Amino acid sequence: METNEGNKLIMDFMEVKEEWATYDNYGMQEKVYFTKNPFFRTYSYRIPDLSLVAFLKQSKYHSSWDWLMPVISKCLLCWNQFSIRLLTAAITQFDFQEEIEKPLYNIDIDNTFNGVVNFIIWYNGNKNQ
Repeated sequence: METNEGNKLIMDFMEVKEEWATYDNYGMQEKVYFTKNPFFRTYSYRIPDLSLVAFLKQSKYHSSWDWLMPVISKCLLCWNQFSIRLLTAAITQFDFQEEIEKPLYNIDIDNTFNGVVNFIIWYNGNKNQ
């Protein structure tokens, strides 16, 4: 999967949303839109959804451990909650250790990113079963 597509998938998984605020523009309240996570905030834009596009272009889930580790934490939480259902349901297994933990222990961000993306694809396909 292309890096940009993986970052978009992670944004959706992490529920990154555009936010808005108002500022005073010569007595008129103007709305501006921005997108943020704990490590980054886009510029403010007057056009809705533009900050989401900017956030995606500037996201670093594929190259920064600071960005990727909260995603891994959420993946682990989802995995732990979901693994109980795996014991009783006929769901295709996901090798969490091979896909995420092993590259993480080897400090390999590329393969960890790919494992996270593969987990999200697997999770999205199985979470409603």
